[in-house]
Amino acid sequence: MQPRRLLISITVLLLTACAGKPIKVGPELARLDVTPELPSRENYANQLEDLDYLAVDAVAWWRQFSNPVLDKLVDTAIENSRELKLAASRLRQAQFANRAISSDRAPSVTFNAGGRTDDPDLESNTPASTNQANIDLTMSWQLDIFGQIKNQANAAKATIEEQQALVRDTQRLLVSQVVRNYYELRGVQLRLVLAQERENRRLRNAERIRSLKASGYATALDQSRTDNQLYQTRADRANLALQQVQTSNNLAVLMGISLGAITKLTDVAYPLALTPKRAPLPSIMQLIKHRPDLRAAEQTLYAAAFNVNAAKAALYPSFSLSSSLGFNDETLGTSPNLNLLSGSLLANLAMPIFGRGRLLAQIDVSSEELTQAKLNYDNQVAVALSEIDTAIVAMDKTRYIHQQQSLAANSAKRAAELSRELFQAGELDYTSVIVAEQTRSNAEDVAIISQLDALLTYVDYLSAVAPKW
Repeated sequence: MQPRRLLISITVLLLTACAGKPIKVGPELARLDVTPELPSRENYANQLEDLDYLAVDAVAWWRQFSNPVLDKLVDTAIENSRELKLAASRLRQAQFANRAISSDRAPSVTFNAGGRTDDPDLESNTPASTNQANIDLTMSWQLDIFGQIKNQANAAKATIEEQQALVRDTQRLLVSQVVRNYYELRGVQLRLVLAQERENRRLRNAERIRSLKASGYATALDQSRTDNQLYQTRADRANLALQQVQTSNNLAVLMGISLGAITKLTDVAYPLALTPKRAPLPSIMQLIKHRPDLRAAEQTLYAAAFNVNAAKAALYPSFSLSSSLGFNDETLGTSPNLNLLSGSLLANLAMPIFGRGRLLAQIDVSSEELTQAKLNYDNQVAVALSEIDTAIVAMDKTRYIHQQQSLAANSAKRAAELSRELFQAGELDYTSVIVAEQTRSNAEDVAIISQLDALLTYVDYLSAVAPKW
């Protein structure tokens, strides 16, 4: 029994001695130190307020619109979205891949059992068969002395964090698209109501012109102008009806529901929300640290750095250790008793010599991937900050444009009413009434479009800087 104990003791000691931390290859990648700027933040500081959307008790940004229909649409989209499910599937795939890589860091143990019978002369009456039987327990371990497996595992973990961030970013974009499409649908619906009112007024105008023409107080030119407005209004209403269907179907796809089900969810009409005078203050540090798309790009950068380290580690020798313990026996003509204990211990060293060119090429490939990941991260930060800085200005300008367009619509409506009063008093011809009506119709339509533009700019801004990520 002494040889058996000695063999086991040597195996355990060797495995324990090699179980330390792998040698690090290359410097650790420090967190990127960026000092971006948002110039417009200072210019419009009076329109921004400090709100902590990352607090535990923070309310989701879209709920500030106090619209139960919108809340229902967002909740349904998060539950059913195919894009979100696809992102979650990619995350699970990365987790499974990490499990496979992590298992390489642990020893592998294999159990083998077998038996064999050999009879060289089946026609002979003399028993000459040989019976063999064995039971073996084999353990092998790839020693990660230079950190190749460790860096591969770290790269896999970074990939998991990247996919987790992409799931959150998919949800961020999904919510933003649902809110945008919902308000675009509400804008189209409001414009449809105005288009119907406009068509009714122009139909009355056409009938009035025909009556005046029959009495000699209007010309064929007046009638042609009136008919032209009526036909154009009908065409505009048909186009708006088409936009309504397109926007509804876009919502249905985003929410992962049938095309017919969206009508039931949006049949309750809520007014188009007004853009608040103040918006959340953008925190650059929170953006860099927490915004999902930037987090994903950062983790891609980390994974690329670990892959470079793993590629460099492949240039060094690899060590592996294996040992086995087993019972085996070989008897002639009788059943084996498995009373013979055997053991073995094997240490292996492998050093790449003629294949170094391929390994060096892999280092170059990994280094370029790291360079690309760094450039991609820097670019995404720059693009995100550019969009936010532009949105700060856009919120102010679109709000002002909407104010002016609303005033213009009110003035045009009043002008159209006055033109009718003056016509009825005999102080104005009916052509002026038609022109005033045309101006009113255009101004009212533009006012709704400008309100929608201001609202969507605000929605995009909130999605970029203030969601509860």
